[in-house]
Amino acid sequence: SSEWLARKDFFVKANVAYIDSEIELEPGVETTANRSMQGQSDVLVNAQVGYDDPIAGERFALIFNFTGERIDDVGLLQAPNFVEKPPVMLNLTYARAFSLWGGEYEFSFEAENLLGDDFMIKQGDFVAEQYDIGRTFKIGISARY
Repeated sequence: SSEWLARKDFFVKANVAYIDSEIELEPGVETTANRSMQGQSDVLVNAQVGYDDPIAGERFALIFNFTGERIDDVGLLQAPNFVEKPPVMLNLTYARAFSLWGGEYEFSFEAENLLGDDFMIKQGDFVAEQYDIGRTFKIGISARY
């Protein structure tokens, strides 16, 4: 109903960062003398959409995180760099306050990695490390004092 919608404070939040990092080294043992900084992604994206309902004590958010590839470890002796491909994350959170037997409580639910993306590190075309980080679901009830 329109009353349900009217109580909600809807929000959209987002930020994007582009980072152009560069390191310049004297030629030596490392394969690449000019490269981005180790551990620094060139792109970060965070977005969130959801609502707060202060009257019902209810909160909901859908959260998206993207981190671009980054050098995990520097290649040596002409071997390529180890490049990490962080998982693209889509998470959901929900919480609602309620009263029961004279007490105040909150029910919460969280779902993480809904896209089921994997963690991966490659060295050139070789997959050096890869694993399924899985999906995580959490349900909780907390008491308020």
